Amino acid sequence: MTLDDFGTVGRAAIDSIDALLGKWFPNGVVSGAEFCVGSFAGEAGQSLRIRLTGEKRGVWSDFSSDGEAGGDLISLYAHIHGLTNGQACKALAEELGITLTPSSGTRSAGTTPPVRAKPIAVKPAPAQADKGVQEIPAKKARSLWLPILPVPEGAGDYPKAHPVRGRPDASWEYRDDAGQLLGVIYRFTNSTGGKEVLPCVYAQRHESNHREWRWMALPEPRPLYLRGPRRPELPLLIVEGEKCADAADAMLHDELEVNSWSGGGKAVKKTDWSPIAGRDVILWADADGKRYKEGHEREGELMPETEQPGMKAMEEIAKLLRGQDNRVTFVNIPQPGEVEDGWDIFDLIAAGATKDEVMAWVTSLRVPAVAADPAPHAPAAPAVDSEVPDWFDQVNAAGAAADVPAGARGRNKAQVRAMLIGAGIGGVKGCRENVFTVMQNDPRLIGLVGLDLFSGLQVKRRSTPWASELGEWTESDDFNLGVYMASNYGLLLAAIGDIERGVAQAAREHSFNPVIDYFDRCKKMWDGQPRVANALPTYWGAEASEYIALVSTMFFVGIVVRGYRPGVKHDHAPVFEGGQGRGKSTALKVLGGDWFADTPFRMGEKDGFLAIQGVLLYEVAELEQFNRSEVTAIKAFMSSTVDRFREPYGRRMKNMPRRCAFAATTNENEYFKDTTGNRRFWPVGTRTLDIDALIRDRDQLFGEAINMLEQGVLWYPTRDQQERLIDEHQESREIADPWHGRIYEYCEGYDTEGKPMFASALNKVTVRELLTKALHFELSKLGAARAESMRISAIMRKLKWVKGRDNFGARERWYARPGTALAADSSEGYDDLPI
Repeated sequence: MTLDDFGTVGRAAIDSIDALLGKWFPNGVVSGAEFCVGSFAGEAGQSLRIRLTGEKRGVWSDFSSDGEAGGDLISLYAHIHGLTNGQACKALAEELGITLTPSSGTRSAGTTPPVRAKPIAVKPAPAQADKGVQEIPAKKARSLWLPILPVPEGAGDYPKAHPVRGRPDASWEYRDDAGQLLGVIYRFTNSTGGKEVLPCVYAQRHESNHREWRWMALPEPRPLYLRGPRRPELPLLIVEGEKCADAADAMLHDELEVNSWSGGGKAVKKTDWSPIAGRDVILWADADGKRYKEGHEREGELMPETEQPGMKAMEEIAKLLRGQDNRVTFVNIPQPGEVEDGWDIFDLIAAGATKDEVMAWVTSLRVPAVAADPAPHAPAAPAVDSEVPDWFDQVNAAGAAADVPAGARGRNKAQVRAMLIGAGIGGVKGCRENVFTVMQNDPRLIGLVGLDLFSGLQVKRRSTPWASELGEWTESDDFNLGVYMASNYGLLLAAIGDIERGVAQAAREHSFNPVIDYFDRCKKMWDGQPRVANALPTYWGAEASEYIALVSTMFFVGIVVRGYRPGVKHDHAPVFEGGQGRGKSTALKVLGGDWFADTPFRMGEKDGFLAIQGVLLYEVAELEQFNRSEVTAIKAFMSSTVDRFREPYGRRMKNMPRRCAFAATTNENEYFKDTTGNRRFWPVGTRTLDIDALIRDRDQLFGEAINMLEQGVLWYPTRDQQERLIDEHQESREIADPWHGRIYEYCEGYDTEGKPMFASALNKVTVRELLTKALHFELSKLGAARAESMRISAIMRKLKWVKGRDNFGARERWYARPGTALAADSSEGYDDLPI
């Protein structure tokens, strides 16, 4: 056998192509210029195609999972029977009656082997492009290629054209949630003008490990088609076909996440739906208008919606999604025959529909499909409340009319307009109730604004129908909302207050607490590793000790307790000490995140109460710069559990439970100017701060602190902890009083020159004696406010002397040396403020 024999056999096979294919594949069909069969196994289908006419006659391609292709019938025969090309040429020559050149001999120039005078006369396969798929043989040849997902670096560009189909009309990249390429889907126009969709993946051959791009399907379960990262905070729209997904995403990207799948209606069960488990899903089925085929008892009639392929596919998807806790609704598409067969969201957008009009379709929902065989133009079934997604939850305006449909969700303009309170002379009444009704029923406005329960602010939760950035609801949004309502519903409002009140009520219906949401995430994310007790040494460079571990624990638990339990008693704050520029304030900003503030204000005034609304951690910066009266005001402000104030232009006083924790910073080592109330501050010496590590571990620190709170760990010290661990650190930060040393010397029995004045140290001394003999004050020149007495009282407290009072005569106050019998008999203690 020579190369000439291959040419001879190949030409003879082409001459008998119809007969040979009909013999090899009895279940095959003719579709235009191609012969179609399911695979080399011979089942009915259209994945294996052989060209019947033109220059490419005999060229074949397997569009199933194997992705094989060839240029003649010899290679096709080889694949059918598992032969080499040489073996196939010999066997096919025998089948065609061709004598091959003996391998041991030679052939004279210009001679050719004998060939049959006529092609084999075998009846060709019928020309039935839509022949039904028959039972597939039990065993199908295993693919020699294994897809590699995701596509590795260095794989090279995927094909720009198909060897048989040529360049595609369109192509779509399938990527995973991390954005890595998985494969490509191509759409071609075949020889009959129909649509052909072919997949292509990067694959590896089993026996050789050779890698290349192959025309074969993505492995099952196949990935969903999406453009960009997932956005689980948005509702999810599923459409049929990548073309529809592209069009919908381009227009509705800010409103919805859009997904599709590959393979059409027959590939629903081959798709991996798990990445969208638990989400609210809207299904947009193609509005097909297929009719019963020839031979059916209702031949020529429109099939009911439940039998149309688009709706059948979406019903199958709905069944799968409900099994993984998705809440599913259907777009209320037109009934069969009302629009062109196959009408979908792409056709709607291509016809010039605006974003508002498309959203009106998306939010016109129903749950079940229509009845099995509805009358023409039958109205769609109403929505079922229990199946409507959370993002469409609504509360009707107070006193709404009883005839409003209970299941109405995402109503169109006409439905919303019908719900509004009318004016006496016709039209719509401009009132707050109508503003609220529109806000709760217009699909563009439902849930648009929510009340941030932590800050008390009205916040835009998603993009607005007008140009506006996300964040706090502003006066500009009030104005644009008025324009929107006037243009869409004829709702004209003369008083801006009506808009404000309607928006405020709508916001209350969609309230949320971002701090609690964040803390809940931290709690779930905590890896169980302890960090809080050692946080101050780790991130602030503090010297590790039992005192520092206690302060670190109370600081973090105090922050989370104020987030979870607004108004709880918490009047302590760490004071971070250290030189300028060490990053003390930066570290606090990292902890507070979006809820940090350090803007100065006069504590105790209305501006102060307003300034800490929406603040989780407030920094009292440069504590040493405050004078005594200001520090006193700070202490009083910190001890408050409820902030009572009236907002600017507000009509009522507000009582807001305190949500804010405090921390202070200072550049000095001695900063306590007042001798009372210093228990509220916990000094913390800092050195080198590790801001990057704090950023990395912030969520873990809060997660552990929440766990500690739930285990009963306190955010304030016990009496023993205060006296044993904290007192000495607080006292060491007090600015030294020059009287302290003189009073100590006097009580020990020494004069100003250090000479003994008494035979022994004093065990009892009165305030008058200390003033006149130790400090040499004239009684007649002492002030009426008794400031000197208070100052002496503070010094004696530091010296641990016990205060007492005579029960007779002038009832003069005195102090007794600690450890003496007189001190033991005294029942008086110390108050922060003398009476």
